[in-house]
Formats: sequence, structure tokens, C-alpha cells
Amino acid sequence: MDLKNMKSTQAEEKYIQLGIEGSTKKEKIERSYDISIIVCDYNPKKKPLFYTLDSLINQKGVNYEIIIVDDGSKNNLHEIIEDYFHQNRFYNWTIVCNKENRGTVRNVYSGLKICKGRYCKLISPGDSLNGEYILKDWMDFCQKQNCRWSFSEAIYYQGDPDQKNYISVSAHPQDLTPYIKHDSRLCRWNYTALDDIALGASIFSETSLLNEYIDRISGKIIYAEDNIWRMMMFDGIVGMYFPEKAVFYEFGTGVSTKKSDVWSQRIQKDWDTANQLMVENKELDQFQAEVIIAWKYKKSKSKWHRLKIKGWLKSYLRRRLKTRKTETLCK
Repeated sequence: MDLKNMKSTQAEEKYIQLGIEGSTKKEKIERSYDISIIVCDYNPKKKPLFYTLDSLINQKGVNYEIIIVDDGSKNNLHEIIEDYFHQNRFYNWTIVCNKENRGTVRNVYSGLKICKGRYCKLISPGDSLNGEYILKDWMDFCQKQNCRWSFSEAIYYQGDPDQKNYISVSAHPQDLTPYIKHDSRLCRWNYTALDDIALGASIFSETSLLNEYIDRISGKIIYAEDNIWRMMMFDGIVGMYFPEKAVFYEFGTGVSTKKSDVWSQRIQKDWDTANQLMVENKELDQFQAEVIIAWKYKKSKSKWHRLKIKGWLKSYLRRRLKTRKTETLCK
């Protein structure tokens, strides 16, 4: 049987190779994992991709799978990836190849529909996990805190992964106080009204929750999948702060950090669409109604209207006078 040309009838993607040698999609043994790691790539470069995979295959203390979802790349690295897993004797993997480029959200969607983990970690080539037990520690934290999603600190770098140029930039979110004090309402307000959001690359979530919200935005939001965390906060599903430097983040290569007017417009369009999705087909509570008023003030031509947003001035002064910076060295 030619596995390289086998097609899925359910999700419109092509399975290049399944993690269990000699099996088909129907014959694939149903397994459950603690964590599914979804690597989202598009025209990846070899070095950043394998730098990422090196940090994934060495995780310890948890049962996990790696799913590589390819968004219609022109440079086909699938055989090289197969050889990499084979040489490293790592077997819990799948490659999903989308026939054409459809954007980050649809790419993530294609991986979520086959993953078997209770928790899910999204990651991109060039980013990596910090430490062999970090996924275990992260999962243990979520279970102990009884939270459905959480975010960590990140170490930012630029350049060659082997010779990282660590940089210190504004950290996300800026204000950790409400998370440390477990002030859920203020966490939600800062995230949704003041846009003090977490770095998407530093988030860890229950798979079922991720699936639910990706379903809501699929076909509507194209690139900025991390809008789902704002949507969760708006709905009262509060993320918690995992106080570890869990990931290395390659700064300046992702769609959210590219300095491009075109990408800025695309991200803004996705952001505005997410705002619309948050409020449609639901009866808003008092908190949500207040957030919508804050959105209106932010869009006003008068900058003074922003002063009417609770906490906006304090947030502005913090960013200007006491910016929380990312650290450049890991513990």
C-alpha cells in the first residue's frame, strides 16, 4: 500500500506517513496520550525545524505524540522528517500534508482533528521547549491548579538556533499581578479590554478546549489563531500563569512579529473578526458589555476617550515607565 499518497476522506488532507509502520488510517491503532504536540509549518527551513524537533523528542515523564501539519509547503521535507524520526527511534508521530496553503487556523485545525492527547501544545519551527521535563511540569501544573489553559514565560532570541542572540523585549502580558493574586475578573479585563495578552507560543491547553474554539473561528479567522485565548477570557475561561521559562521563541519570523504593513492589516482583520465572533449569538453579561464599551472607546478618534477605560492609563504608564522585559538567560 502506498502510504505516501493515501488520502483522508474526513479532513481533506494527505497522510504522508503514519507513526505506526505498515498501518492505514482505518487500521491505525487508537492510542491515547497525555499530550499532543502540533508543529505548524509552512516552507520550513531545515535547521529551525530540526532544532524544534530535537527539543520535542527528548521530553520525559509524559506519554506524547508529535503531529506535523504542513500548510501546502513548496519545499517538501517529508522524507527527511521521516528519516529523522526513524534515526531517533521516535514512533509516535504523524505528518499531515495539506494540498494547498490555507492559513494558520486551517492548518492547526487539520492537526487537531487527529490528535489523541488530553492536552495540546502548538509550536512552530524555530521555537523550542526549555528542558526535558517541561511538558510534564506544565501538565502537572494545570492539573494541580485545575485550569484548562495556561501561559508561561518565554526566552526570546534571533538568528541561528545554535548561536542564539538572546534579546530582551516587552514581555507578554505586562501585568502579572492579577494572575499571581488569582483575580479572575481583572485577568479577563486586562486580556480583553486592555489587550494585555500572552504570547501565543507560550500557551498550553486542554485539547478539547482548543478544538472547541478552533471550530468557532475556522473559515473566519485565517492567520491569528491566538485570538481564541481572548475569546476564552471573554467567555470566562481564565488562563493561569505558569511561572517557568518554558519556551525559546524565535522573534521576528512569525506572522505577529513581522514588520510588514500587509501582515499588520491581516492580523488586524483577524482581530476584528474575533471581536465580532465573541458577541454574536449570545446574551452578554455585565462584564462583557463593559468590554464592548471599552472597544468602542479605543476605536474613537479622540484619544481622550481611552482615559474612560478602567485601568487604561495605569497600563499605558506601565508600558512607558516600567516595562516588564523578557529575560535573556534561562535558570
